[in-house]
Parts: sequence; structure tokens; C-alpha cells
Amino acid sequence: MKYTIIFIASLLFATQITGAFGIKLGEKITLDKIKVLNIQKNTLNIIPPKTLPIFDKYKIKITPISKKVYEIKASKKYENSDKCHTEVKKIKVILENKYGKFNTDLFAVYPFFTYEKNNKKIILECNDNNIDYSIFTIIYTDKKLEKKAKEEKIILKSKNIQDTL
Repeated sequence: MKYTIIFIASLLFATQITGAFGIKLGEKITLDKIKVLNIQKNTLNIIPPKTLPIFDKYKIKITPISKKVYEIKASKKYENSDKCHTEVKKIKVILENKYGKFNTDLFAVYPFFTYEKNNKKIILECNDNNIDYSIFTIIYTDKKLEKKAKEEKIILKSKNIQDTL
């Protein structure tokens, strides 16, 4: 009984997923907050306010009309697959201490870890499909805003408006 109460309390008070690297999911992006390196439709390659040495590429996706961040992605290419998997495990431990247990999908092409709460999701993966390198990626997604982005793309398409920033 005591452990059940502790477990339920930990679920109730687990930290909410709000964003990463100094960027919040759902916020409108302004150019004074981030440095945009280039834009591909509604994906911005950026330098975020807060960076980590284990990542060297950062991207955000924004809704095409309301211009809100619905995805934050960071990645880094590693020549050594073991190093990539080690970094994923380190970050997984840190994030599990903050949010709670991640689910593991060992049957995917390459194993990845996910955590989901209140329509927000974190994915950790080490894609080692290439024999020359592996890519460590972390993705934060607001699933409600991702759905809104798809709806906004349909609206733009119906009005013959190009889907760009």
C-alpha cells in the first residue's frame, strides 16, 4: 500500500514536458530569442539559447499560420556507434529522473526510447543504420500542436497560399 501511494504521488507530481534548450513548446518564436541558420518550409535550423556539447545541430518546427513551436530536435553524428549509445543512455537516465520511466522499443530498426505525457512526447534514439556513423537524436513534440500544424497546412493549401515562413 505504501509503495502504491508513493508511485501515484510520483505520477501526479512528475515534471511536465515544456521544451528544451531554452525553447518552449507552444511559444511563438522571435528572431531576438534564437539565431536562425536557415529555413526549410516550417523547419528552422537554429542555434538555440541553450546548447549542449553532445549535440551540434538543432531544429524547430513551427505551425505555418500561428507560428508556434511544435517540435524541438537536437542531433549529433558520431563516428563510433558505442559512443552514440552511451550518450543516449546518459541522457535517458537524466530525463527519467526528471520525467519518469521511458518506454523502450527494441523491435524497431534501431532501439529508441519514448516518454509521453499530456500530449507531449520525447524520443531518444541512436540511429546506427549507416555503417560509417551513428546519429544521436532527441525530439520534443507537442502532439496537439503537431495536429494543428497539419490542419493549418490544409487551410493554406485550400487558399492556394504557399506553406513557408
